Amino acid sequence: MPELMERYIDLPHRIGSKKLLYKEWKLGNIYQARLTEMWHPVEIVGSFDNTQITNFWSNGLIKKPPTSDEIEKMAQESIEYYRPIIDKIRHRGGDIIFIRMPSSGDYLKYDLKTDYYNLMWKKMIDDLQVAALNTMDYPELSSDLETPEWSHLSRNSQDIFSHLIIDYMNRELQSKRGQSIYELLKIEPLP
Repeated sequence: MPELMERYIDLPHRIGSKKLLYKEWKLGNIYQARLTEMWHPVEIVGSFDNTQITNFWSNGLIKKPPTSDEIEKMAQESIEYYRPIIDKIRHRGGDIIFIRMPSSGDYLKYDLKTDYYNLMWKKMIDDLQVAALNTMDYPELSSDLETPEWSHLSRNSQDIFSHLIIDYMNRELQSKRGQSIYELLKIEPLP
């Protein structure tokens, strides 16, 4: 019985968050500072735990995709939401970079079907004038990595991604904002 109790994580409830199926599934392990890694049984494609997660995600993907007008409206609402936040961060000497994380399977198919990239992502990035990385533009940051349950990186892939992403973020910030990530953070680059 104790091993079953350890199987499913109980995160503290946050105001405004939903309790997802309560304690009936587990996606990963969470450590200090919310460092998270995928739980090994979920990484095994086709396993009971992996199938349980993809079935859960599928519920949101069976509904009719939003129309292009609805996506454009969502983009405008997002722009209006993020603009004052970005302005505040920049006023304090910081900056922001939007990163579209890797996905696969039915999640990726749904994104491609809705043309999310052109109707929402590009519009937001252009209007907000922010640095941005859409991992779909870089196979080494997306399709070359493992997303066994379609929307989270495997433990092995998260380490690879973490090592690769810094150079991409640096190039993007230099290109769009004229400042390196190291200058922005006021740190020295790693050797």
